[in-house]
Amino acid sequence: MVSATPVWMIPFLLLLTGLIAWIGNLSAPVIGVVLAEMLLVCGYLLVRSRRPATKRAPVSRLLPLLPGHLLVLMMIALLESPDRLAWLWMIVPAATVAYDAWGRRDVRSPRAGVSISIALYGIL
Repeated sequence: MVSATPVWMIPFLLLLTGLIAWIGNLSAPVIGVVLAEMLLVCGYLLVRSRRPATKRAPVSRLLPLLPGHLLVLMMIALLESPDRLAWLWMIVPAATVAYDAWGRRDVRSPRAGVSISIALYGIL
């Protein structure tokens, strides 16, 4: 099974995170937490790529949207006082990874997968 996330996405995520830290108006604690979160996401992507693919396809794939999430953070970071929105933004990548990890489990209900997918796409 082909991975839904290409190999080049990990350096691209780190590059975008560095660019946001460099040009944005984020405070140091926010930058630190965003960087730590992106390192955890990249670690998850590495662990996920090393494991064998599951036979059941997920209802939807949200991991390819992570670069878009970072572009949204870049727009937030260019505001005059972006810290409050940046803290709220941190929920989105965490929810994306949590959904992917939950969707890769063997035991799951199709109805629950569809309802979570609808909720996440509604938030986006």
